[in-house]
Amino acid sequence: TTLDITSTVHQLKRDSCIRWSGPAIGEGLRIDEGVHVWTFTKVRGGVRVHTEETWTGDQVEADIPTATEALGQGLETWLSDLKTTAEAANRRDRQPL
Repeated sequence: TTLDITSTVHQLKRDSCIRWSGPAIGEGLRIDEGVHVWTFTKVRGGVRVHTEETWTGDQVEADIPTATEALGQGLETWLSDLKTTAEAANRRDRQPL
């Protein structure tokens, strides 16, 4: 499902970390509070991305397996989209003028 997320950024470290939290509401899913952390580490040939997220709320806690599945699918989608965007930008940067 698509979620409307109201985020508050709590930590922003250039080139290394973003941490935000907030509620999210979508069709059939309500998250009272989500906390999401992205960390970025330079490695040979690129950047390693690590992400963690936790959800709380009555609906989440009433059906933890379904919430866990939705969370995992969301993280996989975000990471896939980030990879696609980064690789496309890298190809544009390498094109000769």
